[in-house]
Amino acid sequence: MAELAFDHGTLVDPMAKSPRRAIDLAFLARQTMGNKNLESEILQLYRTQLRKFEPDWAKARLLPNLTIALHSMRSASLGVGAGAIAELSGAAEIDLREEWGQIDKIYDQLAQSVAYTLQFIDDILGE
Repeated sequence: MAELAFDHGTLVDPMAKSPRRAIDLAFLARQTMGNKNLESEILQLYRTQLRKFEPDWAKARLLPNLTIALHSMRSASLGVGAGAIAELSGAAEIDLREEWGQIDKIYDQLAQSVAYTLQFIDDILGE
């Protein structure tokens, strides 16, 4: 899995052909049929879910139902167009189940992506 870096509102994956935003706003607009109030409400709900994320792997690994929480995060991320979080939470979920031994690295990247996406949402919502 490639290392992720952040640059001015864009999530940069060195392995990708082009950078991408934390949330695909065009995708979200299609999902809401262009309803800006609904987009705002969805982003607020998604932000609430992301704020429940425990960024410290040493603490997170002790949480009950961590795999379920990661799966839920992946599903919600797919629904709003947050591709990086969807990919990383899915990879973390699989690593926990299959014991690939990459969870520390994946989880660190996921924590960075969540922090970045929270800031991205705050910027969009003007908070």
